[in-house]
Amino acid sequence: MIELLKNIIADFHSRELPRDIVPRDLKLPRVPGKILSVIGPRRSGKTTYLYSLVRKARDDGRKADKQVFINFEDERFRFSTESLQQILDAYQQLYPDTDLAEVAFYFDEIQEVPAWEKFLRRMLENVSKEIYITGSSAKLLGREIATQLRGRTLSSTLLPFSFRERLRFFEIDPEDIHTTKNRNCITAQFHTHLQRGGYPEIIEADEESFVRVMQEYGDVLLYRDIVERHRLSNPHVVREFMLRLFSNNGKRISVNKIYNSFRSLGLRTSKDTLYALLDHFVDAFAVFEIKRYDRSPARRAQSQGKIYLNDPGYSTAYQPSFSADLGQKLETVVFLELVKQYGDIFYYSNNNRECDFVVTDRGTVNNLVQVCYELNEQNREREVQGLVSAMKICTLDHGLLLTMGQEEKIETDDGIIHVKPTWKWLLE
Repeated sequence: MIELLKNIIADFHSRELPRDIVPRDLKLPRVPGKILSVIGPRRSGKTTYLYSLVRKARDDGRKADKQVFINFEDERFRFSTESLQQILDAYQQLYPDTDLAEVAFYFDEIQEVPAWEKFLRRMLENVSKEIYITGSSAKLLGREIATQLRGRTLSSTLLPFSFRERLRFFEIDPEDIHTTKNRNCITAQFHTHLQRGGYPEIIEADEESFVRVMQEYGDVLLYRDIVERHRLSNPHVVREFMLRLFSNNGKRISVNKIYNSFRSLGLRTSKDTLYALLDHFVDAFAVFEIKRYDRSPARRAQSQGKIYLNDPGYSTAYQPSFSADLGQKLETVVFLELVKQYGDIFYYSNNNRECDFVVTDRGTVNNLVQVCYELNEQNREREVQGLVSAMKICTLDHGLLLTMGQEEKIETDDGIIHVKPTWKWLLE
């Protein structure tokens, strides 16, 4: 294995990295002595993002032979906790005169190795202060990492392309919304973004290829991140549960109802198993779960959750109609942008009045967002009153109502509601 690692390390040093990588909006913090981790769903661009960090370091003067890049999903490797040391041994055999303290290490999908946290802690304390890692598990690289690394890491989440990143990919100026040609290009791309989402690999794929690849992503997620990672013995139940999650995008999820439905279909499982499955899908970034807003943390935790997919493209790929429920997809795009900007998102529901998103910062509500594809005579009062009710409860004098294309200002006794096209808000 040492010889294979030496080949991998040396090959990477001689490799010319691409210069046409689309810059991402994610900016990693600059904190000395911290492991920087980039977490997110598979195929969202984490590996390419690491390449961009390597490329920038080389452009800034770091020699290629002072960088080590290891992909832990390389099928040639079978790492154990003990064999991680061989990475350092292989490098030192290649470059015996180089001080490891001068080397930057990039470890892609390191959660594939058992007890990797202990190895990284030892590296940070005794080897190098410059370590970057990626992973597709929220727990392993988020909450649970603190146990072993004790505050030695900072985690950032990378999701598929945002709308602004999509425009950057196609070299469309997001600031020019006034000239007719560029504005038409922006709005056309936004319609596509609602349907296709932002997975980088298939952003230019035709319709048939897009659906097929997205479904393959779903299969990899199902088997590698759920069934294999958690050693589950009934993949059929897991797949049925995944399909239920995908079909409930933007809706409240009831594990109890799913359990009763599975029983009627003859699928043998338990409620505890289904609750665990939901946790596994959240951990793998397949879905996000948000809770009902309440000033009481205990009541928030016990409330029924709403589910959002990590990308609207999954809705398209797993629904029979390619244009099914654009309002749901619009809501998903808004949610994903709020997650990237703020993190702590809830929904509001009280006495049949609902508001899609309550945005908080360290426990304080600072924004309320309602999403409606098109305001019309049938839904205007419901959408406005839901937002006004949330404004009263949260003591805010403003709210935001995002639509597909409408723009206006609604004055109420409780404050002002700004109605904006979603695409324009995404570019602000």
